Amino acid sequence: RSSDLCQAGNAIGSLRSQDVRLNVQYAPRKVVIGIPSGMWITENSDVTLTCNADANPEVQEYRWYEKEKILRDKGKTLLLETIQWSEAGPYRCETKNAIGSKTSDIVTLTVYYAPKDVKLEILPQKTLKEGDSARLQCTIKTSNPAVDTYTWYKDARLYRNGQDSVIPFPSLTSMDSGSY
Repeated sequence: RSSDLCQAGNAIGSLRSQDVRLNVQYAPRKVVIGIPSGMWITENSDVTLTCNADANPEVQEYRWYEKEKILRDKGKTLLLETIQWSEAGPYRCETKNAIGSKTSDIVTLTVYYAPKDVKLEILPQKTLKEGDSARLQCTIKTSNPAVDTYTWYKDARLYRNGQDSVIPFPSLTSMDSGSY
């Protein structure tokens, strides 16, 4: 994409040509996905990914992939509205113009969210008597970031707070009865 001219000369003088434009066309290159930087992408937020490429002529077609699945949106930007934790993972975009095509490197989208499917179990699962040992175990399906605090309640009152997902009862007493 430059303007070129030439100048011819002899002992009598010189003359310049008119400019001519040399336009070298090429397939897309330097294909990069732009993602929001410096922010945590949290569940239920909106996220915009942008597919940038250097091409001549300009890119005419964009195709987006999530985990190897083609997405419907074929524009330069991909809007992920109210993103869910299950949408985290690899994304890439493919660009095409009249000369050729090029695909971006994979970008891994990380989505942060609160713990999912919190369950409380009494172990062992049997009729318990005074003197028996038991434990309460809090489990979760998934969390990002990882769970770092467990808050325990007994009869709707704060019972214990800390990093333990298990409360052991080495020898049960009637005082241990309650709703946890």
